[in-house]
Amino acid sequence: QDQFEVQYILDGGNPVTEWFNTSLDPEATTQITFATPGDFSAITPHTLTVKTLLPNDAVPANDAWDTVIETLQCTQGTNSTSTTIGLDTGTTRSVIHIDKNLVITKVRVTLNIQHTRLADLSIVLQGPNGTFVELSSFNGGDLANYTNTTFDDSASISITDGEAPFTGIFKPENPLSTFNGLSAFGDWTLVINDRRNGEGGTLLNWSLEMCYDENIDINTSDLVVKEPVTNVFEIEWVTDTVDYPLDFSVYNLLGQRVVNYSLQNTNGKYYYYLDLTRAKTGVYIVRLGNKSFAKVRKILVKR
Repeated sequence: QDQFEVQYILDGGNPVTEWFNTSLDPEATTQITFATPGDFSAITPHTLTVKTLLPNDAVPANDAWDTVIETLQCTQGTNSTSTTIGLDTGTTRSVIHIDKNLVITKVRVTLNIQHTRLADLSIVLQGPNGTFVELSSFNGGDLANYTNTTFDDSASISITDGEAPFTGIFKPENPLSTFNGLSAFGDWTLVINDRRNGEGGTLLNWSLEMCYDENIDINTSDLVVKEPVTNVFEIEWVTDTVDYPLDFSVYNLLGQRVVNYSLQNTNGKYYYYLDLTRAKTGVYIVRLGNKSFAKVRKILVKR
């Protein structure tokens, strides 16, 4: 097929229609990039429909695809002070201070390191509360340098499968989602150890990006989570001050919403029976609230 129209509709707005001008063979796949960009700047779930408009299509039922895209609010910090790396200098530490007391939904780290033998290095991110996440340890063999290396849980390639200078986006050795549900506020420390003397190098700079939900209240002790059966959770909030419907949401490791339900106050409490027995292993964030306030807890799905 060739010479047919493609279209997208964002948030129920006016359709954007453009031409597909090349040929598409039977059972082939292609990628189409619209010349007209969509506006996803509003921090809200965006509904998106994309479709083909082939005249006289024999099977029009499969011409459209719908999805919801969540946008996140993020803050970033950078430390551009060069720091020497080497066994004779001891452990190298570099700090970025985040001044937002908000609940984390996603973390990304980008760094630039000059070092002649990467297999000597271990790199760890330490949160303000002492939590450690191992980004990369003794990878890269005899090769040199981390160059514009980004660690992101949603990457398709693990840092252990990459090749120096590791330019691009990689999964860290341990998930950065370990920090999800914690407060962003405080000193975040990049900790680098060099296990062999005589090589040495330099941490040129690094940056930290954190996404969050500004409506989440960090004080969440009154949102009770019980786990009567493995990976089955009873969520309960008892209150005599709120009696209107609240949104109940569950976010996965990437900050994507996997459960959404409107809860009513029944006999002075909000209650939800959350069955995650079929969910992937990892950390999830439970949120109960509305646009003006929320209660949040972190839960763990295990096997």
